[in-house]
Amino acid sequence: MAISLSPEMVALLGIFFGLLARSLLPYLRKVLKEGQDLKWENKYLALLIIAAIATILTFPGFTALSQMQTSDFSILFTNAFIYGFFVDAAMIEGFEWIRPGKTQTPETTTTPQ
Repeated sequence: MAISLSPEMVALLGIFFGLLARSLLPYLRKVLKEGQDLKWENKYLALLIIAAIATILTFPGFTALSQMQTSDFSILFTNAFIYGFFVDAAMIEGFEWIRPGKTQTPETTTTPQ
């Protein structure tokens, strides 16, 4: 049984997973760095809902869908993922300008050489 996806659905999924990845990666990096256990909190559900809303709002701006001449869904998904990832990064940066210090990411340490 093969699932057939339209190019629009592939783009929506790519944008959604890009937004979600950009939201969760800093937290996962912190958990792995500090060795904490992952436990469910309602903020994860909120992140999922926000990512879904942001996907719906940003999808009309994804113009690569109409410009692509190929039916290669891996390229389409990758373009949509990158688009969603950077839309979320721009939103986080915008929130940081509005309310400084509210969207902090884990500190990165470098060792002097």
